[in-house]
Amino acid sequence: MSSLNNTNTEVLRFFLIGIPGLEKSHIWISIPFSSVYLLSPLGNCTILFFIKTEPSHHEPMYYFFSMLSISDLGLSLSSLTTTLGLFLFAVHEVYATACFAQEFCIHLFTLTEASVLSAMAF
Repeated sequence: MSSLNNTNTEVLRFFLIGIPGLEKSHIWISIPFSSVYLLSPLGNCTILFFIKTEPSHHEPMYYFFSMLSISDLGLSLSSLTTTLGLFLFAVHEVYATACFAQEFCIHLFTLTEASVLSAMAF
């Protein structure tokens, strides 16, 4: 019987629903996400700028801070784009390849951040 069933399916897109029941409030929900999305890169770029321009900050501790800042920058840029697309622009679908790439980036930057914090501990 199983040899007769040759069904082959392939997932190409995922459909995002956001927060069920609050579809009319997605604009209001997007305001905190947008502010975090704007402030996080601004703060991390400010940290990187001060470490780069100030000669007294060219020490190993500040290099670790810059690595943490870069990993946090990558983490926020890779994770909040889909969320803002859903809440601000009502983009309810994401391609599977984009989802897997986003998942890879989130895990990569989280691993990088954990590795830098582990290196700072020793």
